[in-house]
Amino acid sequence: MNEDAPLPTKDAYKRAFQLLQDARKITRGQMAMLRYQFLSEDRAASARQLAHAAGYRGHASGNLHYGKLGVKLREVIPDGHLVEGQESYILSYLLPPGEAGNEEWLFVMYEPVAAALDELGWFREG
Repeated sequence: MNEDAPLPTKDAYKRAFQLLQDARKITRGQMAMLRYQFLSEDRAASARQLAHAAGYRGHASGNLHYGKLGVKLREVIPDGHLVEGQESYILSYLLPPGEAGNEEWLFVMYEPVAAALDELGWFREG
């Protein structure tokens, strides 16, 4: 992702998630991945973990469906197309293996995404 490109605001994410949810465009698997990541330590999860949480077979399926959620968000967030890089970069940045003692690539949820989900109250910690 281009570090200079601004992320959407918490309110933009909140509106986008609500629009997608109201239109029933977030699948159960995508919702399960969001929940898992939101509740994970540091809001970080590997594609394998996300796939497992959603009931998918492996990390490739996790990558695919997480990316599809990114496509949907880019379609409803004004200027969402300005976030450069792979589709999931609208949700998270990637942390390479070894950066924080992690063995796998990790998707780390952006703070405005987490804040929007928190305000929506979809997932509760604890």
